[in-house]
Amino acid sequence: MAGFTKVRGRLGWRTLMLSLVAYAAAAFLPASSVAAFVDPLGDTFGTGPVRHDIIAYDALLLGRSTAFSISFAEPIVPPSTGGPRGVVGFIDLDLDRNPATGVAPLMNLQMPPVPPPPVALGDEFFVNLFSEAFHPGSVDVINAATGTIAFAVPISYTATGLSLTVPLVGVGDGSLNFGLTVGTVLEPTDRAPNGAVPTTSVVPEPGGLTLLGMGLLGGFACGWHRRSH
Repeated sequence: MAGFTKVRGRLGWRTLMLSLVAYAAAAFLPASSVAAFVDPLGDTFGTGPVRHDIIAYDALLLGRSTAFSISFAEPIVPPSTGGPRGVVGFIDLDLDRNPATGVAPLMNLQMPPVPPPPVALGDEFFVNLFSEAFHPGSVDVINAATGTIAFAVPISYTATGLSLTVPLVGVGDGSLNFGLTVGTVLEPTDRAPNGAVPTTSVVPEPGGLTLLGMGLLGGFACGWHRRSH
């Protein structure tokens, strides 16, 4: 019995030390973060009774994918519902963060009615939010150079927002530049950004800290213009 108590005491001490090591390692790991942006309220354009107004948007690097979300000032619905509040548009993706390469972004091709100035982007791909009307619950990601569908991804809607994850990241560290244009099926009504182009932040893959902890425990136990595309 005495021997068992001695071993148990050693295990408790070793567990404590491993916990401290994991805690210290966590302190030096980069924390997960979202590249979040606020868009001015009431900066819509267009002439229709429904004018979708972006109030916030963000992008999060998730391994080899980028997750986007957009929040609106008023209720939205998926375009597949056929309702007047259906939200459509494009997400321009500049993977190499170089406006001199790629294709002119959709948000610039909509000027007017989208107001200037042009946004410095060179699209490698763009997300076609119109396409949800043809296959509810998913949207097409278009190769900007060829104008062809590269793949489709699921999209989720809330009463005042939408979100989707695209299996694309930027060149190099994974950061990319992007822009948004949204509106109704009749006209664009808002864009973001209105100035500098947002860039995604580089964050660790989800579960990285969890894997570290599992490794430690294992040692202890012995990832409008072209809306018809």
